[in-house]
Amino acid sequence: MRILIIEDSPLLGQFLQKGLTQEGHFTAWSKTIEDAEKQLWNTNFDAIVADRRLPDGDGLDFVRKIRSEDATTIIIMLTSMNEPESRLEGLQAGADDYLGKPFSFGELVFRLNRLVYKHASVHGINIGLLRIDPTGHRAWLDNKPLEITAKEFSLLLVLASSTGRVVGGAQLLAQVWGEHEQDSLDKVHVFINRLRNKIGKEMITTVRGLGYILDDPNKKDG
Repeated sequence: MRILIIEDSPLLGQFLQKGLTQEGHFTAWSKTIEDAEKQLWNTNFDAIVADRRLPDGDGLDFVRKIRSEDATTIIIMLTSMNEPESRLEGLQAGADDYLGKPFSFGELVFRLNRLVYKHASVHGINIGLLRIDPTGHRAWLDNKPLEITAKEFSLLLVLASSTGRVVGGAQLLAQVWGEHEQDSLDKVHVFINRLRNKIGKEMITTVRGLGYILDDPNKKDG
């Protein structure tokens, strides 16, 4: 996922960029609203993590502007302005979530992942020519319906919910089959190959010793 960080603190900005990159996301970092607008002009971001007190204005004004043009980009406010009235103001301006400083990085990631899943359930998931309807349990490739089993769809959905990030075999085994035995990991590999044959081998990459990545092979970061 492509995430734009808007934070003027060098220490915190570096911390967020490093942490979110390690989570498997493509990240860009802006210290001002002006630079953030330039970043948005050049890159289609999936999510924005924004501070409010910025050198050239209130990050909330930036959020209002984004929301007037884009209703789907995920936006999380991350700010020390955490009073109840400020939180309400942020949500009313169009932020999907509002997290106060100091904060737990784990909580930020959890909230971000929760919003990604919620967004996918409402809007569907689009990865290149692949389109997935989580609520309808349907998928299309190049606008043609895919004939996949329930287990294949569950596997596809777990991978798609973490697009561009490595999902471990043990995690797939637990979430799709409800099993935890390492001896059963061969089952994951078999179903991964079945999916590859249906959506294209290049869509799923094996990261040896870690797991699998589902992503658009034609995507260009930045």
